[in-house]
Amino acid sequence: MQNSNINANNIVEEITKQIKHYPSEKQYTFTYNNHMCYFEILVNDMPSFKEYDEAQTGSAFLINDVIFKSGKQKVTYKVYPASSEVLPDNTDLKLTLSSYDQKNKSADDVTYMEYSIPKNEKKVTENYSNYTFSGAGKTFYEGSFDINVEVPYANQAPFEKAQDLRKMNKKELEIKL
Repeated sequence: MQNSNINANNIVEEITKQIKHYPSEKQYTFTYNNHMCYFEILVNDMPSFKEYDEAQTGSAFLINDVIFKSGKQKVTYKVYPASSEVLPDNTDLKLTLSSYDQKNKSADDVTYMEYSIPKNEKKVTENYSNYTFSGAGKTFYEGSFDINVEVPYANQAPFEKAQDLRKMNKKELEIKL
């Protein structure tokens, strides 16, 4: 009723016309390889991906839906044991940040950085070292690192102006509720 030009035959095309496009539309992805663990990834404190099915696998996931503006983004990972109650020495998680341009499909993907969970080095010989996971023996391990990305938009992050209700006076909060 609001737009007489839209009908059942052209609704998709008409809605698509309203989508704003940019000269470059980078899609940022993390490629992962995990070994002997399950894990969760949060970007800017928002859940982005979780793997609880396979203790050893590799794939990729997009993160643009949790990027609200260009610049520094915080990536947090949480690692959990897959086959025991604690994380074994050979636990591993590697993340590689890349992008591809949705507007230029013939352009090569760009790799920005690689991250691996912390390892302890033990020299076996002068030319050979053995590496073990720094969080071995724990029931879970959490860490974070920063990435820098460039996007052509700036959106307000959900909950950016939210208030932590745990910090409010409980009586005052109950009255407001």
